[in-house]
Amino acid sequence: MVVPGLWSWSAWFFAVVGLAFFLVPAAAALAAASESICCNDASGRYTCGDIMPPRCNGRLLKVYNQQGFLIRTIAPRMSEEEKKLAAEQAIREREERDRARDQARKDKALLQTYDSVEALDRIRERSEADVKVAIKNAQSLIGAAQKRKKALEDEMAASGKSSLETASQIRNEETTIKAQSALLEIKKSELAQIRAKFTEDRNRYILLTTPGSSAGAATP
Repeated sequence: MVVPGLWSWSAWFFAVVGLAFFLVPAAAALAAASESICCNDASGRYTCGDIMPPRCNGRLLKVYNQQGFLIRTIAPRMSEEEKKLAAEQAIREREERDRARDQARKDKALLQTYDSVEALDRIRERSEADVKVAIKNAQSLIGAAQKRKKALEDEMAASGKSSLETASQIRNEETTIKAQSALLEIKKSELAQIRAKFTEDRNRYILLTTPGSSAGAATP
């Protein structure tokens, strides 16, 4: 025996549940249909559609809801070549950041080391002085050795004969000339490096301490 009131309530409950199972997927489909998928196509034209427009294939997608609000973006899949280019770009950007940090460190040290251009010039002169002395000494030793060698050679030519002692002395002078010439080239290169470094530092210091310059503004 079925109680009428109980049967009516059960029938109503299952009817509502069944309707809910029918309406939920329908509502989801309706919500999806109300979304717009947009992109800038290859020609730069902004294109939208309820489904992805064919010209948006491989482009950055922007999905908007029914009210016109952006709800998500979908990045395009990259080809192997695009992945390679992106990786190379990331490396370049990292290297540029490293260079910028290194330059900032050098700028800070430069400003902490010198309090004026004149102070920088004085340090440069002192740094050059010792090297110039070494260059002058090497040139003097080379000149003296060349004179002694020439005198020995003239002596041998005048006598018309060669002695082991004179030949040995000539070789010694040649060794001195060779060694001092090598040292002279090293010191000349060292002097050039000092001048190049201080010229670079001087120009950078002036730039950093000039009011309104971009380098000065960027230096803490």
